[in-house]
Amino acid sequence: MFQVLGVRPCLYWTSDLWANTSCVNLGTRSRCDIMDCIMPEQSPLDTLVATFIGAVLFSAVIAAVATGYHPPQSTLSANFPGAGPIALASASQTPTALPTATAAPPATPTPQPTTPPTATATTPPTPSAEPTAVIEPEDHYWFDRPIAAGNINFVSRFYAYGATYYGRYQVHHGVEFENPTGTPILAAGPGHVVIAGSDDMQVYGRFRDFYGRLVIIEHDRTFYGQPVFTLYGHVSTELVEVGQEVVAGQPIAEVGSAGVALGPHLHMEVRVGENSYTATRNPELWIKPFDGYGTIAGRLVDANGNDIPGMFVNLYDEQNRWYRETEAYGKGVNPDAGWRENFVFGDVPAGTYTVHYEVENAAYAEPVEVEAGQTAFIPLQVSEPSTETEQIPP
Repeated sequence: MFQVLGVRPCLYWTSDLWANTSCVNLGTRSRCDIMDCIMPEQSPLDTLVATFIGAVLFSAVIAAVATGYHPPQSTLSANFPGAGPIALASASQTPTALPTATAAPPATPTPQPTTPPTATATTPPTPSAEPTAVIEPEDHYWFDRPIAAGNINFVSRFYAYGATYYGRYQVHHGVEFENPTGTPILAAGPGHVVIAGSDDMQVYGRFRDFYGRLVIIEHDRTFYGQPVFTLYGHVSTELVEVGQEVVAGQPIAEVGSAGVALGPHLHMEVRVGENSYTATRNPELWIKPFDGYGTIAGRLVDANGNDIPGMFVNLYDEQNRWYRETEAYGKGVNPDAGWRENFVFGDVPAGTYTVHYEVENAAYAEPVEVEAGQTAFIPLQVSEPSTETEQIPP
């Protein structure tokens, strides 16, 4: 008990008095040595009496502490300079519990910003009115249908290339083939696989996990020295590996609804010049039309020759019956290097048609002839607005 205080009183008996001397714990002794106290010479009788008295007092102290008795503070005070009274807690007091060592939980890693991939596909699309290289218009129907006959192998008109579906969606960089999950997807042409798998770590579209799972083929043919790629997105599974050579019509994946897809379908893109989301072209100018069908490509511009994005164009047949509607490309997608179009009607039966459009409450109509297996181009321009002021009769 005394060692807790760091000061140990040494009691000794002399023939004339009880003496009380305090001995300071020097940190190297485990008990209060008799040599730590200054004592006169003692007789054997003195030693025996002192031992007996010490035992009695020791028993009394123990009993007093057990019953809550406080000895006088002066008796337990250290008699050395600078030392103040040191109080002992009584048995009736509740000792302050020592803090319990609690195992520290493992540190939770702080999320660190992920450095965006440096691939060109990470760059947001830059609006481009027309490609940098302009060539003479020509057909280049190099590719077969990516979906076999017997399934839905025509392009969905719900969300055409360059469209926003009445402004509800982002400008579309490809075309859709709506089919059930698991429908085989076929390579549109010969080439080798450059991407097959997930895009959750690398950006190939607008952002990571845009397609979910995809296959990209770089084709054997080049377009005026530029590489040509086809992309097959939102697939449920890939059937090929990177580096693998493929031929036209070979199964490469299966239809799914991965990434941002709202339902099962194939999203297909054609990319020219580089494997980049900003290098897309309209696939309907690259996929062979059905037998007996052709394509209409057009460019709708204002009086100053500027493209009019988001404008709707309607197609009527020879009997003036409405046939189809499409939307002029929004900003951020590319026209063909030769046709320089901003709208397309794909897979149109050969025949005579009229293209109708309306700008600022002014209606226009232009005839167009479609030939099987070919592209018919039609330029559309809005007339110069009238500057004359209508005269109101008095």
